Amino acid sequence: MDSGRAEKAKKSEGMKPEYLIILLISLFLFAGCTGKDDPEEPELPEGCISLFELETRSDYYLPFAIVNDSTIVRKAFLNGREISLPSGSFLEFTETGFFELVIIYNNTQKPNDTFLFTTKTMERENSEWGIRAWIPGPFDPVLLGSEETEIIYPRRFSGETGLPFIFRISESGALKETYCEGKCLTTGDSFNIKMGTGSVFIPSASLSGTVGFRIGGRSISASLTEVREPDL
Repeated sequence: MDSGRAEKAKKSEGMKPEYLIILLISLFLFAGCTGKDDPEEPELPEGCISLFELETRSDYYLPFAIVNDSTIVRKAFLNGREISLPSGSFLEFTETGFFELVIIYNNTQKPNDTFLFTTKTMERENSEWGIRAWIPGPFDPVLLGSEETEIIYPRRFSGETGLPFIFRISESGALKETYCEGKCLTTGDSFNIKMGTGSVFIPSASLSGTVGFRIGGRSISASLTEVREPDL
């Protein structure tokens, strides 16, 4: 009986190093987990302010953003539509316009807020606030093919008045939204045909009976009649 207990004790003593190794591994794993760096907070965009710095009936220059740095926001509505704005997140604005932001808090002691504000840019401040700045992009001119070119202009003129020439590019009787270059061959004035239409204004002193144009690589002419005032 005593020999059996002694044998069992020997076995227990032989297993202790294994438990010790397992314990050490567990400690290393735990230390590795707790020693990891905390995740970095997301970088706030340029022009970002706190939600509680936002003022109603105010104007803000782009770039502009609002960060929710609190935990008491329960719901948020932007221009009537519910949006997600959890703690630590931000709301970024990239275009000019008018906005209504409604904030509902889970703190019953704090009344809900309604913020009315506009976003604007420096280049539009002196004209119409809240309207996006827009610069027309360049277009690639094309050469005309089977399209029809119509010129609208006064057939008779007199004196020193200038004359407008309006051009319309159509195909099968309908306006064709094409882009091409135009030039008055008589005076050298250049102009553009955009979305199928274009015009040029030419002083009458530069005109005679026939005026030549080149529209989209095609030559076209307009006939004029100068009316001389009768002698008194």
